[in-house]
Amino acid sequence: MPRGIARHAAFRAPPPRAWPGVSGAYFPLCSLDCPRFSRLIIASQTMPCMPAPVPSHLAMTDPTPVPPVRPPGLLAARGLAVGVFDLFHVGHLRYLQYIRARCLTLVTVVTRDATVQANKRRAPAMPEAERLEIVRGLGWVDEALLQPDSLENTESALRWLAALAVDHVFIGEDWRGSARWARLEPRLAAQGIGLSWTPRTDEVSTTVLRQRILASLSE
Repeated sequence: MPRGIARHAAFRAPPPRAWPGVSGAYFPLCSLDCPRFSRLIIASQTMPCMPAPVPSHLAMTDPTPVPPVRPPGLLAARGLAVGVFDLFHVGHLRYLQYIRARCLTLVTVVTRDATVQANKRRAPAMPEAERLEIVRGLGWVDEALLQPDSLENTESALRWLAALAVDHVFIGEDWRGSARWARLEPRLAAQGIGLSWTPRTDEVSTTVLRQRILASLSE
């Protein structure tokens, strides 16, 4: 009982009442003879307040996630960018900017070190944690994460792409016609996920940048 109220001779706490459909009890507004305390709510550890039951029409009955809705004038509600982003350069920047302008939410996956090593037979110059931090540092990338698995593993790729709830994938033009995307494109279409090819910045790439760095060191 709150301090000070116990000393008031006129205090009479009402008995607890049952709440239909809810186990336990709640304590209504107190009935006090003294007008000073006429609308006092008793709130203490010995007098718990039980939450109201959720109305049936508001209860969640279907846990299935709602598919993204594509806004008018955009290709995607949730667009996906995929890349190594090693030695981040202007080509990477333009790729992400191109996608950003065509989707409501930009999701970016950064290829893991192990996947780069397996696919290119060499490790990236920058570790995955640093490459991910750079992408996350761009204020207009909404979500950035490490790629769950290689896109070469078609079935695995379809699972994690579906888990990301993207509705459109944007891939560099240089991948058009590759065996990887020949396998993935019809499977993505069957899941309602679109695929677009993005322009390539020919004058710069990570390979070209590596060559420039090596050339500068040999001078």
